[in-house]
Amino acid sequence: MTDRGQRRAENDDQYLVADLVKAVRIQSTSLSYDDHSRVSGDSQGKVLLVADGLGSPAAGSRASTLAVDETINCMVNRMYWSALGHTAERDDQRLLFADLVTALKSCQRRIHEEAEWNVAKQGMGTTLTVAIVNWPALHVVHVGDSRCYLSHDSELQQITQDHTLAGARAEARECTISEAQESSGGGMLWNVVGGKSPDIDPKVYNSSLSIGDTLLLCTDGLHKHVTDDEIADILQKRNSARDVCEDLVNKANAAGGADNITVAVARFHDTKQKPLKQDQEVVQETGTVGFGGAAKMDPASSAATIPVATPGKVVPR
Repeated sequence: MTDRGQRRAENDDQYLVADLVKAVRIQSTSLSYDDHSRVSGDSQGKVLLVADGLGSPAAGSRASTLAVDETINCMVNRMYWSALGHTAERDDQRLLFADLVTALKSCQRRIHEEAEWNVAKQGMGTTLTVAIVNWPALHVVHVGDSRCYLSHDSELQQITQDHTLAGARAEARECTISEAQESSGGGMLWNVVGGKSPDIDPKVYNSSLSIGDTLLLCTDGLHKHVTDDEIADILQKRNSARDVCEDLVNKANAAGGADNITVAVARFHDTKQKPLKQDQEVVQETGTVGFGGAAKMDPASSAATIPVATPGKVVPR
């Protein structure tokens, strides 16, 4: 779910919630299939993604659009799909991590290539946070200050780290995160997709999910207005994923809505349990989708800590 907010004329955010499936496109056959029809296999996993464009309104929107489009392209054509099987080996997982990093670097190249011939879009960039769920595994690749949260046993954990100067200073223990955020330039980004630097430093996080967990991806339009405690309270309510998204967006707008607000939520619950609400039976944002044979994922739309690298570039917010 994405919302323009209260003060922005345009929405530079993008999001994606998708089912990862293998498919065959039939060209011609003697069987009872229509020509050019498509046969799809079982779900291999789910993907949730948020991106927050940076730059002028037109450039920021274009950068986030390119990042989502290129991520989809990489997943379809380059990703190591064997790593999504339920019997995937550790080496398979490493290949998946490498593919996720490669996907973000491909987004970087594509944004820079377009900016080279369009002066108005030079310097455009975007944050990008991608979560792949292959029950019960969770894989996250991340650049920027959008966030991935995991609610487990009524506790909220921020999986990703903000790639801002404030985040870097706090990680280096130069000061507290609140002090860093209040300092001049604390919100500037040192790691984005695109921007003026050819370098990008994607971070990969890995964890296991449990029944009852809730996953949240969001752009900074949410977390700059809504505290972690407030987010935790909303996620703990027994509402559908769509209702949770609406509550989060409404909360951010009520607090000022200074930026675009985008959230993607996935709930994981036992298939044998009664659905939380009737509207969960509607597939897509509010849908209940069978997942992994052991759990259901309700999309509307761990955690290994990776040190923050020394800032190599700064992009103003």
